[in-house]
Amino acid sequence: MNIDMDIIDAFNLKDVTLLSDEHIANNSCPIFDNPGIPQEELIPQYMLWVVKNGDHDGNLICDGLLSDLAFLGRTKNSQLAPFKYNLTGRQLAVVIEFIEWCKSNLVLSDEVVLKRLQKYW
Repeated sequence: MNIDMDIIDAFNLKDVTLLSDEHIANNSCPIFDNPGIPQEELIPQYMLWVVKNGDHDGNLICDGLLSDLAFLGRTKNSQLAPFKYNLTGRQLAVVIEFIEWCKSNLVLSDEVVLKRLQKYW
């Protein structure tokens, strides 16, 4: 399988009405730009969008998502990070796979975020 199918399968995105590409493109920080949408629905959709669009127009979205994942990975408060604390083992593996995919396939410049991702996920 490839990363996009892994995300779709692990987070059951085939059964969800996805956010539009335009919405994601106009809201670069998933958690902070979308306070009314649960993290468990939001983060996987942004992950999928980055996989599909990150190589040509998704750098800002990717940076925002990775920053949010670094924040979620670092926090010990389950109320601030329900996405992290409600992951199944399969979903956690896909998040780690996604982070590795980003490091291998996209130009990432924020070393602090990359170190946090590596440490906390």
